[in-house]
Amino acid sequence: MKEFYKTAVVLTIAAVMLFSMAIPSYAADYSALVKKSVATYKKNNYQYAHKLAPYTPQGDYFNLSQKVFQMSRIKMDAQGIPMVKYYDKYQYNPVTIAQMALSEHGKYVRTKNEANKARFLKYANALVLYQKPDGSLRYDFYYEIKHLRVKYQPGWYSAMAQGQALSVYSRAYHLTKDVKYLETGKKCLAFMTRAKSRGGTYTNLRALGKSYNEYGFFEEYISNPDNYTLNGFVYAMFGLYDWMKLGVKADYGQKTAQYYLQQKGLIAIKKILPKYDIGGFTSYDLSHLTMKQQPHVVPMYHAIHIFQMHALYTISNDKTYLTYYRRWAGYVK
Repeated sequence: MKEFYKTAVVLTIAAVMLFSMAIPSYAADYSALVKKSVATYKKNNYQYAHKLAPYTPQGDYFNLSQKVFQMSRIKMDAQGIPMVKYYDKYQYNPVTIAQMALSEHGKYVRTKNEANKARFLKYANALVLYQKPDGSLRYDFYYEIKHLRVKYQPGWYSAMAQGQALSVYSRAYHLTKDVKYLETGKKCLAFMTRAKSRGGTYTNLRALGKSYNEYGFFEEYISNPDNYTLNGFVYAMFGLYDWMKLGVKADYGQKTAQYYLQQKGLIAIKKILPKYDIGGFTSYDLSHLTMKQQPHVVPMYHAIHIFQMHALYTISNDKTYLTYYRRWAGYVK
């Protein structure tokens, strides 16, 4: 009988250990922050469900056809290209131009309205002209991100801008068959995959520890140490996916895009997804780990993280992303 009890105790301890291993481990108690964030999320009625659709390279990009842009901060220049207000001045933002382009493309996909197609191509052409000779889409204005303690001077750049531009160029090519979009996109991709140490957007996960050295990451916001912003990384990966799926024989970087998506990006993100989960909500980035501070949480971006996980599942069929989609959606139900 004593042996039976000893065996039972050992099995119970083992079961508890296995159960605890299945649940993310947190270095700090963020329960108060989580509670506040969930309340803010629900108060503002943030939604992720309207963006849940199988992702397709020529389709409505994350259902952006339904996005309502904050026009109180946006004005059109003389050519009808959007400018965004920062520090009392209107500036060109490549992500805003790309997203408005993708919104118009989505509307065209849904309605076949030629006016939407014309606006999409106008914005796509604006990105082509805006892109620098080195392939970068730079922000030509000062910008400060306080929680990263960074003050960006004019000329800074972002993997998210590069990735969403690739999604625009690929769709523009499919509509027009104009090679200029392929040539511009190839340069855009080359800059995006350039190492951070060489002035590009691609870094590694070393800031999380030596065991992460081999994993790579596309940074939305370049900082030292790295911050690993989740949504920008995922949008960059969908740019890679769209470019990989160009469907043309000539080499415009499709294999490079495939390599960085399948052999780098998708592997790295699976490795670090648990680190964004702070026990009931998600952090915007991993600055709480790399910079030893309170997690940076933006409730609206929790919705973005949810539908991005769903989209990653639709292009990879990897149930890891389905698991995180369900877990993170469950936090705000």
